[in-house]
Amino acid sequence: MSRGVKVLGGLILVAWGVGLLPLAGVGAPLDRVVAVVDLEVILESELDEAVWLYRAQMGLSPTDTTGLTEFRRQVLVQLIDEKLLVAKAQREGLTVGTRELAQSLDLAVEEMRRSFGSEEAFLEELTKEKLTVQSLKDRYRNVVRQQILARRVMEQDLQPKMGGRPDPAEVRAFYETYRDSIPPLPEQVYLLAVLVRVQAGSEARESTRRRAVTVLGLLREGKEFAEAAREFSDGPEAARGGDIGYFGRGDLAHVPEFEDAAFSLGVGEIGGPVETSLGFHLVMPTARDGERVRVSQIVFLLKKSQGDSLRARQAAEDIRRMIQEGATLQEVQERHRGARGFVVHTEDLGLVPVENLKTYYREAIANLEIGQTSNVLTVPEGLQILEMVDRVPPHEATFEEIEPQLVEMVARQKMQSAYQEWMEDLRREIYIKVVED
Repeated sequence: MSRGVKVLGGLILVAWGVGLLPLAGVGAPLDRVVAVVDLEVILESELDEAVWLYRAQMGLSPTDTTGLTEFRRQVLVQLIDEKLLVAKAQREGLTVGTRELAQSLDLAVEEMRRSFGSEEAFLEELTKEKLTVQSLKDRYRNVVRQQILARRVMEQDLQPKMGGRPDPAEVRAFYETYRDSIPPLPEQVYLLAVLVRVQAGSEARESTRRRAVTVLGLLREGKEFAEAAREFSDGPEAARGGDIGYFGRGDLAHVPEFEDAAFSLGVGEIGGPVETSLGFHLVMPTARDGERVRVSQIVFLLKKSQGDSLRARQAAEDIRRMIQEGATLQEVQERHRGARGFVVHTEDLGLVPVENLKTYYREAIANLEIGQTSNVLTVPEGLQILEMVDRVPPHEATFEEIEPQLVEMVARQKMQSAYQEWMEDLRREIYIKVVED
């Protein structure tokens, strides 16, 4: 989370990322009421927890009390706003389905897992807080339910007040008003890119496939999948029995064969070996939740030999010469289609701000003239060649260049204005009493 309280139209999102864990080192909850909204109360313990969560998300030390009183007041305002939205939703008869709530809680837990960097760190934190995944969900079930209600009532009541897409005249007027404060556009480069991915040779491929078939036989003889994953899998998830968590269609588009297998198999059914660009996989769905599936895998990664790397390097040098001689990306792709030992991907990157490029790309193109190509670069994905199509120096942004961003800015401004007016109406409509100044 960026610094500052995270607000979505006034709705605080306290149940995402590190926000799912309870307070650490805080004493027993206090029951003093600090505010009343309609029939709901806000307890001091609830306010303390929200303050702690935001400060943790912002990277502030628990001992840093600078501006704490004002920060606490701002968080209380946000909590009141959320209760107002929930009260409005309840008055309009809006509800949250059991499946929708379960999916939202699962997504929140998955987001938190990722924020810890590893399953081990996540489980260690749960253990320290004397929690399980289920008790974690139970703790925040009502929080997530209220947030869904708040979003729903905003979509139903607020969006119609927005007036749709900003009028072109509004966007132009916004640009003229603020053009002096709009920073100049940074230097941009127009690049074409070719990536050569190294592939293992046929012998390594067949040896890896045989390993997968052998383990599949053990599973069919009754060996537990999680046990086999810990013993044989080459993937980082081996330590947790092969579990890679939940995902939906398109989340694993870079390995479509794996994704197809995961969605075609029944829960507890083992499929494979499935071949992807990474190697061979044994796949077992362990749960389904609507359009999402939870999967465990045993992966046997393909090992590239020195000969495989040399063949790919020679292909990359050949591609660089082709581009220097005027070949198009399509011609490069066609020439190397179906090649053994490597795969060629071509891409028109278009205009890219130089500051957004990775350091090794910036260094590679630093002295390139228009029409020149970089040397063959070794990158994490394989071998890369870049062609410089154009350079655009830093300059003051014209209306046409940033019109899409201006439209979005005007839309946000209108939304914020409409939201403030709508919330003022809710504050007059729904009872509020603040006990804490």
